[in-house]
Formats: sequence, C-alpha cells, structure tokens
Amino acid sequence: PPADLDHLAKAAACLDRGDEPAAVPHLAAHVQSRPDAVMIRACLAELLLKIGKPDEARRHFERYTRDAAGLTG
Repeated sequence: PPADLDHLAKAAACLDRGDEPAAVPHLAAHVQSRPDAVMIRACLAELLLKIGKPDEARRHFERYTRDAAGLTG
C-alpha cells in the first residue's frame, strides 16, 4: 500500500490496542506526506492534547483551522 495509507493503518492499530502515544508519529507522518489531510490533522491535534502535548496540539489545531477555512462544501 502507499506509505500514507500504511501510516494510517499503523496509527489505527496503535489506537485499537490503546497505545495512543504510539499512534502520534504515524499520524504525524501521514499529515506530513499529505498536508491536505485536514481531518487527520484534526485527529492528530486532539490526540496530542489528550496525551498532554498542548503546544504540539495547538500548532496542528491552528494549521487545521487555517486549512479547513479554505475548504468549501
């Protein structure tokens, strides 16, 4: 599978087993390779906030709101 889908699959596996911190690098890699993945960035931001990384979360939330504002529909 393409690398970006592989990152999502690995993140999902981490989340399925309850290992939220381990999912972060996979989601981060996905949004780095697919900056247009607005909803995945929002999920990453929420997860970062949940695991106690508010500064990183804020950066992704800000990018999410900026990118989402440009979407239509």
